Amino acid sequence: MSEVTGLCAYTAQSNTPETDMQEFVMHIVEGTMDGIKVECRVNARDPMDAIEKVRKHPQLFKPKKEWIWAYSKKVLKRELQI
Repeated sequence: MSEVTGLCAYTAQSNTPETDMQEFVMHIVEGTMDGIKVECRVNARDPMDAIEKVRKHPQLFKPKKEWIWAYSKKVLKRELQI
């Protein structure tokens, strides 16, 4: 499996007084694998904790929905031209 590069993590929801009291909150981690934008969600203490967790388990990453849509549109356009 290829390495995920360009990792970026952020909270899945805005901070609130309730989430500030929680030890773990849902984070989204994004990156690139073989030129494909990928993302995953993981419970973590902070963004760096989320990145460390997904580095240990790169199988958690899935292609981003926008990339899948853009790729499908490109393939469909190419098929229509044939």
